[in-house]
Amino acid sequence: MNVIKKILLIAVTPICFATSVNAQNNKTYKFEPSVSIISGIIEDETFFDANDKKVNCFVLKLDSSIRVVADNDDELNSTTNNVTKVQLTSSSGINFSNFKNKRVRCTGTFFSSHTAHHHTKVLMSVKKIQEIK
Repeated sequence: MNVIKKILLIAVTPICFATSVNAQNNKTYKFEPSVSIISGIIEDETFFDANDKKVNCFVLKLDSSIRVVADNDDELNSTTNNVTKVQLTSSSGINFSNFKNKRVRCTGTFFSSHTAHHHTKVLMSVKKIQEIK
């Protein structure tokens, strides 16, 4: 009987571990007006606009994938799964170039892409940014 318990423990432990890792990698957030905190590395990425002109934008490559959920009556935002990078915007004068290639924690609100200037499915209007050392 003791051998069977050990075998079950060995067989079940990886399943439980895989489930907890998956849950962590798909942490759920809400769109604006909810304030969220995410972390990752800021990168300067090149995209193309509607006229095929190169544009550079700062994106946060997340430490792990997330899910951002819209309310049922939200007409601007749509639930998005497996988000791994988020375009960063700021109306408060944050200079993202000061954080390029650095690991940071961003506090702000999520919104869905809805113009040609939005290059990821989910964006964040950043209110606060901190370098993580």
